Amino acid sequence: QVRIIRMLVKHTHRFVYTPHLVKDRYTEDITNYISSSFQSNTFQFLNYHFATWPLISSFRGLLETWLSYIQPRRYTSIVPGPLTDSNISEWQNFVRDNLPAYCNLLDRCLRRMSHSLICSGKNVTLLSRVLKIYSAPPLLRTICELERGNTHNIVNVFTEGEAAQELLDKLSGEIMHLEKQLSKSAPSAGQNTAASGLFGWISEGLWSPPDQQDAQQKTVDALRSSVSQLQTMFYISPNTETTSTCPSEHRKQWYQRRVRGQSVKREQKVRRVVALQTLQGFEQATSIRFEEGSDGFKVSGMEVGVEGRESPAGRGVV
Repeated sequence: QVRIIRMLVKHTHRFVYTPHLVKDRYTEDITNYISSSFQSNTFQFLNYHFATWPLISSFRGLLETWLSYIQPRRYTSIVPGPLTDSNISEWQNFVRDNLPAYCNLLDRCLRRMSHSLICSGKNVTLLSRVLKIYSAPPLLRTICELERGNTHNIVNVFTEGEAAQELLDKLSGEIMHLEKQLSKSAPSAGQNTAASGLFGWISEGLWSPPDQQDAQQKTVDALRSSVSQLQTMFYISPNTETTSTCPSEHRKQWYQRRVRGQSVKREQKVRRVVALQTLQGFEQATSIRFEEGSDGFKVSGMEVGVEGRESPAGRGVV
């Protein structure tokens, strides 16, 4: 099903965005109808499956469909050129009309990558492909400008950067883990493990385990490249010189909101612990029991009134 959808995306892009030899009113009406209905239905399909698809390798087909959808210029010519400042104006309307596909789905993709086995070779390749598309300066600048001006049903993935920060933490941990494995598996200086003679040649060719250091080193290099691209796109590392088109004050505002949110959550947690300790002490002194629910603490048992008289339970929520 996903493969058929991707073929439909390719053919629709080729029909809608390729200049037609015959331009009349009927061709324009058909193009506008296909474009409007196709955009909404495709985004709903991708958004639903991005949220519900399990963490398995078959997600690659869905991600390829999404990448084909947000790159219509690939199917308007045989050899599409790079996206530059001179030709980005041709696709600004498409980016504006499909801004949720660029922002919301990117946010879901980054969060999904942060919960998957990112050190796998396939996942590293998929992440590199996504970051390569979004790291183009003209496209990144256009998305940031449209994101700041449109807040209706749009996830501010570049302005806030929460998903990118979460993925960066995961990538940093994976890089440290792989580097430790490489340092342990590397032979020490002066250690001679190669056997000599015919027996050494046969044992090295037949019985020695496969060397995975080269593959792990390539994975580490790819992860470092992804970290560098994320820092450049989202202006996350203040110590790194970046060329991000998103202003730094938006990143500072997000950091202030994040610190403020963490302090509020910490204060709410402390208040909840104090409330629980108070209620536990009150339960030990009386026969009243409190049950924690979604809307507060519900009273069970008997409730003591203001004047010390017992009243039916369940009339209030603490």
